[in-house]
Amino acid sequence: MSTPTAILEKAEHLFMRYGVKSVSMDDVAREMGISKKTLYQYFSTKEELIIETLQYNQKCELTTIGAIRAKASNALEEMVEIARMIIRQLQQMSPSLIFDLKKYHPEAWKVMEDMERTHIYGILRENLENGIKQGLYRSEFNPDILARIYLTSINVVIDDQLFPPETYPTDQVFREYIHHYLRGIVSPTGAQFLEKYMRI
Repeated sequence: MSTPTAILEKAEHLFMRYGVKSVSMDDVAREMGISKKTLYQYFSTKEELIIETLQYNQKCELTTIGAIRAKASNALEEMVEIARMIIRQLQQMSPSLIFDLKKYHPEAWKVMEDMERTHIYGILRENLENGIKQGLYRSEFNPDILARIYLTSINVVIDDQLFPPETYPTDQVFREYIHHYLRGIVSPTGAQFLEKYMRI
């Protein structure tokens, strides 16, 4: 028995693997083993399916981040583990996915941007504030500004004009960025922890 959640999970898998433009409603229905008529009973348009898939993905992502934060021993470990989660996602993602969303589905793209400006910003700022209190981050920077710089820089990382995916895989670009970002915010104590933790 198909459910909306099962459809969203399948759509997410297809979009991540092949991009958005090349995956049709027929493809989703076929992969689910249901008729297209049944699929349209749950999602009236492809745009609706895309948006709800992104929202579902974001909900799952926030749950994963919550688990990472609960398990992490400090702010720096939390930041590293979230970065590793992002890298794994980027490795599984079709290079065309972001391009497709930005060009053909701007409303869906806005859903992703809105999440960054709300949930992710809050998580980042709290992490920076905690890291300062724990002595792992430098105390002289402004957490609000650094959190916003991070969010803005992510848009640079996924800019396919600046970093064509066939030449610069997005996960590698992000890895270089996060190393640079962390080196810039850690205190001497944080730098020691980072070196030790990255070797594990």
